[in-house]
Amino acid sequence: MSASKVPIGERTLAFKKFAILASGNGSNARELIRHWQETKENYSIELVVTDNPEAPVIDKACELGVKCVVILFKREGFESYAMAKRDYEKRVIEVLREHNINWLLLAGYMKIMGQDLLAEFHDKELGLNRIINVHPSLLPSFKGKDGIKDAFEYGVKYSGITIHFVESDVDAGPIIKQQAFARLDGDTLDDFRSRGHQVEHEIYPHVVDLIAAGKFECRLDGDKKYIVTKES
Repeated sequence: MSASKVPIGERTLAFKKFAILASGNGSNARELIRHWQETKENYSIELVVTDNPEAPVIDKACELGVKCVVILFKREGFESYAMAKRDYEKRVIEVLREHNINWLLLAGYMKIMGQDLLAEFHDKELGLNRIINVHPSLLPSFKGKDGIKDAFEYGVKYSGITIHFVESDVDAGPIIKQQAFARLDGDTLDDFRSRGHQVEHEIYPHVVDLIAAGKFECRLDGDKKYIVTKES
């Protein structure tokens, strides 16, 4: 098998090169890039990939000097959604390979990871996929695309942010870090959401630093995986 055909997750890591996958506003992408540029940590954020040609993340990435690639999901011409998704992920993988990406950061990416991307980034030695996501709730509570709204409408007194590895089940991968925040008297949904974003912007870059430095390990408890980080 030629080097270009070896799945990304099986390639030796000399240096961690991240790509950010995003579909929307891009505030987390912006904070991740800014943190990397300001701290000069020992990794790189090479690329932003979006499926949305009108996403504000495009301008945010370009303003910070990071290339952004738009890859459209095309449903027409395929017999099924599954076939269209495989075609889309194949095109994403081609771009990631071209840029020698070996880790993915999801930041408001509205596509569920398919088996092709998961297989491409599976690291057998780690026992994990090299894909990290941020979710706006304290998982396993309030999974899904708008966890922060669901938590607010449920009436929780505390919610939080979860950073986790991505697996085939949605919002169910091993948790790397969680941080809670309070719901204050008089909070609107916008207030609550804004407080969640502040926490995301604080902890996501920190988690990327830990991952890039190798300051984590995956342990097994029966068939359950859990992550131990080595924070300085």
